[in-house]
Amino acid sequence: MTTQNVILVGVDGSGGSNAAIRYAAAEAERSGAGLRLVHVTPDYLPIASVYPLTVPFSERDLEATGNEILADAAKLAGRLLDPSHVTTALVWGERGPSLLEAAEGAALVVLGEDERGLLERIAVGSTVAHVAAHATVPVVAVHVGWMPTARDRVVVGIKCLDPLPVDVLRGALRVASDRKASLEIAFVWEMPGIYDDFLLSAIDFDAMGRQVETDLRTGAASLFAEFPDVRVDVRTGHGQPARVLRDESDRADLLVIARRAHAFPVGHFGSTGRALLRESRCPVEVLPVSETKPTGSDSDRRQRPQE
Repeated sequence: MTTQNVILVGVDGSGGSNAAIRYAAAEAERSGAGLRLVHVTPDYLPIASVYPLTVPFSERDLEATGNEILADAAKLAGRLLDPSHVTTALVWGERGPSLLEAAEGAALVVLGEDERGLLERIAVGSTVAHVAAHATVPVVAVHVGWMPTARDRVVVGIKCLDPLPVDVLRGALRVASDRKASLEIAFVWEMPGIYDDFLLSAIDFDAMGRQVETDLRTGAASLFAEFPDVRVDVRTGHGQPARVLRDESDRADLLVIARRAHAFPVGHFGSTGRALLRESRCPVEVLPVSETKPTGSDSDRRQRPQE
């Protein structure tokens, strides 16, 4: 089994972690990939940084706890997938950077929803958002309590047609094809609220939607032809992108977005993406940086869609 044929799952014993294992096991069964469960044990004790304390547990205690978490995760994965396809690893360090290092070369990273409170996430940051913002491979965020659905529908969000986000669309089409699902391309646009009255009175939104769909199907015709088995629907929406895509996610098996590509070298994960990691009602797959290229260019990396 090659590294490129492994799905990595970050596990910590939480409900979000268990949901991530269920999602990753389903993906591994679909693709024939192996499952690698990784738990990160802290290699420092921040409680001792302000005032010298005698810590009532040792490195051995931390290691034992980490191994117990991994054993429980492996039991769950083994009930969903051939146990011979499941491996585990205990690593030491900061959670985000350690997961990024472990993810190098993997086909996919799957993480459970961050269950810490908002104030704690503000103080120390979200592990899921950190990994999604910096990983060189696709990252899927799975909410607590996720269970497999059978909607047979993938949604990808885009916000421009010129230039056409070819890699984003190709990735989403590939995902839909793998799942034998339809693909909804959600074209979402927004203007400042002070213009709403003008827009509502001056723009024929139905006509605009028809024009967007025509332009998209014309510009991406050769791309759609690569995946003749995928039914493609186009929807246009005016509003706050995170809110529109959150509502679309309620009827989907997977929402695909991508980091912005214009912040060298790793792109930028903006407020829309972070909001969707928290609020999406289905798993969210975040693509690494995707260059926008003219239609017809060939990029066969395992990539998928846009913020």
